[in-house]
Amino acid sequence: MEHNERPAHPAHPPDDGPPGYGGDEGAPDDGPPGEGSPDDDRDDVRVRERIRAGDREAFGALYDRYAQSVHSHACRLTGDLSAAEDVMSETFLAAWRTQAR
Repeated sequence: MEHNERPAHPAHPPDDGPPGYGGDEGAPDDGPPGEGSPDDDRDDVRVRERIRAGDREAFGALYDRYAQSVHSHACRLTGDLSAAEDVMSETFLAAWRTQAR
């Protein structure tokens, strides 16, 4: 995988993983966080509220929006594509597991 490619979803998500975590669906990258309009910020707030309420679809939208940014950052930190994919997967899995707290 080239550094600028969209990361693949893990092939076999855990049973308690969010939707979209292991599927092939994907939305075009919306760009890095912080470069959107105020509407994007309001949308992010609504998505976070839905996630806190346990909405799996909202978590899938969060993943689609931020997975590439998280992967790119992890790749810069680790210098290893495979490790970056692991970091990205673990990041989103931890976020899903702690969303109800």
